[in-house]
Amino acid sequence: SDGFQAVNTPYFTRIHTNSGVYSTVVTVSNLDGNASATTTVYIFSSYTNYVSPSGAHVSPFTNWAWAATTLQAAVEANIPGGMVVVGDGVYEQGGAALAGGLTNRIAVTNELVVRSLNGPSGTVIKGQGPRGDAAVRCAYVGGSAQLLGFTLTNGFTKMTGGAEDQIGGGVRIAAGGSISNCMISGNSADNGGGVYGGTAHHCTLGQNIAGANGGGAFGCILNNSRICQNTAVNNGGGIYAGSVANCVVSDNSAVYGGGTAWSTNTHCTIVSNTAAFNGGGAYRSTSRNSILYDNLASNGWDNYFNSVCSYCCTTP
Repeated sequence: SDGFQAVNTPYFTRIHTNSGVYSTVVTVSNLDGNASATTTVYIFSSYTNYVSPSGAHVSPFTNWAWAATTLQAAVEANIPGGMVVVGDGVYEQGGAALAGGLTNRIAVTNELVVRSLNGPSGTVIKGQGPRGDAAVRCAYVGGSAQLLGFTLTNGFTKMTGGAEDQIGGGVRIAAGGSISNCMISGNSADNGGGVYGGTAHHCTLGQNIAGANGGGAFGCILNNSRICQNTAVNNGGGIYAGSVANCVVSDNSAVYGGGTAWSTNTHCTIVSNTAAFNGGGAYRSTSRNSILYDNLASNGWDNYFNSVCSYCCTTP
């Protein structure tokens, strides 16, 4: 219906530059005459589909009545540039396995925005523990993907296999991916008990555990967030090897760097963290325009150890 024609061609590829509804007619002929068939092609630039525990689960889930009942089904039915809207409920079924086989309750590998309807208090993504072969991580967020307004809890990773299967108990965020307005709590992994990689805005990370480094987060850019009551067996009870801006880091614990380890801290309040040895507040970190106070390290250097502090309120 847009005027495109292909004649005496066994096959062809057609790229539509505009979204819309197109009628496509195929005509064949021989000495006895002609025969035709018509089909309708729907071209979308993007679209929204829905997830709800009470949905009828009719693909592609484009209204609330036909909503998917699992997160992954809606993600896989959408296309790059689209949006998935999720109603209130606890989502603890379904998922997708990536990398070495670790299952994610939701794995967003396309350029999608996945957002809750009413925020993290009513919309929960729940993984499965304990750590081991049967573990389920809460979420994987790929590059250019966004996850907005969820509680991510009870996410765990494997204890053997490839590195990708042992990081980010709550969420693994690839470079370029991000999460916002999320509550990440009660998760566990070898590195990054709560979050591994990517960017997190306006989030709360609490009561996550890392078997090695980064109880709250590992290698993550954290903005305007709270990182509280997380634990790491080795380094960085709150954050390890990350960048933290305008955040509160409190009541975390580790052997080295109860609050942060090997991180960059800007405009942060780092208080009441504990290290078994050095650097109760910050360990081998850089802090600027921040408060590092009332932290504790049993082996000395309560607030910071082997760190650079510029324009900070701290002692010594």
